[in-house]
Amino acid sequence: SPVRGAAAAVVNGTPRGGNSTSSSSDPSAARVLVRLLCSGRTAEVRASCLTPLDAAAEGALGATHVIGAFEALMLTDGRRQAASCRTAGAEQFGHVELGELTPEVLAACVSRSWPEAAPGPETGLIWKLKPYFVDWLQRRQRLRRFSQLTVAMPDEAAQRNHLGTAPGAPALLDVMLGLTERDLLIATLLATPHGDHARLYSLAAEVSTPLPLAFPKLQIPCPLSAGDPADVGGSYAERGVCVQWEAFAALLARPSEKPLMLSLGAHGSSQGGKSALLRDLFGLDAVVGEAAPRHLVPAGGMGAHASMRRGSPTHAPGVDLLQNSAAWTADVHGCALGDPDWMALLATLSATSSFTLVHVSAEDFLVQSEDDRPMTSPLVGKSRRPGERTRNGHGFGSDPNQSHHSGSTLRITIRPDLLAVLRIVVDARLPGFGPSGGARVLALLRDAGDLGPQLLAGVRTCLETVLGSAFAGVCAVDRLTSLAGAHRQRALVGLRSTVNQELAELSASSAPGRRLPCAEALRQAFDHFHARLTAPADRQVLAPSPSGAELSPESRHGATLSALLDEAEARARGLP
Repeated sequence: SPVRGAAAAVVNGTPRGGNSTSSSSDPSAARVLVRLLCSGRTAEVRASCLTPLDAAAEGALGATHVIGAFEALMLTDGRRQAASCRTAGAEQFGHVELGELTPEVLAACVSRSWPEAAPGPETGLIWKLKPYFVDWLQRRQRLRRFSQLTVAMPDEAAQRNHLGTAPGAPALLDVMLGLTERDLLIATLLATPHGDHARLYSLAAEVSTPLPLAFPKLQIPCPLSAGDPADVGGSYAERGVCVQWEAFAALLARPSEKPLMLSLGAHGSSQGGKSALLRDLFGLDAVVGEAAPRHLVPAGGMGAHASMRRGSPTHAPGVDLLQNSAAWTADVHGCALGDPDWMALLATLSATSSFTLVHVSAEDFLVQSEDDRPMTSPLVGKSRRPGERTRNGHGFGSDPNQSHHSGSTLRITIRPDLLAVLRIVVDARLPGFGPSGGARVLALLRDAGDLGPQLLAGVRTCLETVLGSAFAGVCAVDRLTSLAGAHRQRALVGLRSTVNQELAELSASSAPGRRLPCAEALRQAFDHFHARLTAPADRQVLAPSPSGAELSPESRHGATLSALLDEAEARARGLP
């Protein structure tokens, strides 16, 4: 069925196709009107056939308290600070910062941002550090050197209250030590006027810094007064995802000659080392989300503090764009299905991707015997945390070869969240946009060493059925957890060979649409997919192009720029 497993939005929840009496007597007969994300068509489906996609990427988010502490430390009073900079006409780019940021200077910046007598920060720390960060980028230096300064900062500078009064709220030093280069670039981006976002990312790209395309929406808190509650944060459902298309306006002013490779997974592969694998396979400087120290995770902290397991407050859900000599790579962190911004972004990246690496694990599949008896697996009929491993390292049951003992054949199905991701990867297409033949999709089955041949064959059949002609195969990696050095490289030999073969075929292919479109075209495609999820039932979703024609990978400004560059090149060669 073209509707089965497809991501869709309910545009009319009123039961249809029958009178109210029949609908109330048989709730399963109620039908609702949905709009499909990938095709844009509407369809009537049984309400009982819908599976809600949870908007909260549990276990993969910047924590309620950790991300709130990051906002309080870095962004407090940001609106007033931004207005003051605009009034003063402050220009950071092109300015040479004569002072040097040392541990002592950093301690002084913390003291000015958060006086000892104040209950919390009075101004965001980023406003004190931004001149140094911009100067570093202009001098071709990475922002990751900030962590060395934090380690060497005097202890007395960190003697402050916890950033929040709730149990488990992190201390100032813990938050600063957990900041990554990505967090600092995001804070600098938010403290930079919109007109300079593209300039900031151009500088960051020159030092090969991963560029955040999407990250959790951040709030700008007000300074605390004495007696005010110091609780900071807010649930992820209230935040959503922020997508920064304008920051790529200079880097992608014209379509790139390089194709796009997409690396992503569903909830089952959250915190599964997807970014670390990109480092191993392609040498990309991908951002790896490290786990928070044990003392930051409260005892039994898998509830409201579950996401404190990740040190970086803005790591996931998010997307980074990286580039090397061969391709652009979209590195997807976490999964936030149910968020319209996140799903529209996945559809946009899938529509233009030429090669997709999907990370799957045993937790992404369900197993039943042929007589419909559920297996004695904790994954069947029991709620689990995304990315959680079972005691024996796989997710299919207590015995991966149980069918050999029971004499029954196993029936393997894909969990709804992974099925939705796969359908988006395969079906998200726009006329004239992206590769004409669609993307090749390679699945990586993690930690598959304990799975029997029947289960492996069932997983392959499930993926091949959903992906169809886009299916490029399944690479089963026995074990990557806790492997390092030569042992890890040995385990990746087969996967590296398969990926290199796919990329070689992609480079040799002459199919049109293999290059990454410009930022303006990507934004138009994103807006179109987003409208399919959010437009009401009585509103028609318009074509992504303002003219109603096929979406062009090049914008009008990009075409003008190309003509000027061609003219300049011709003059340089002495041509008429």
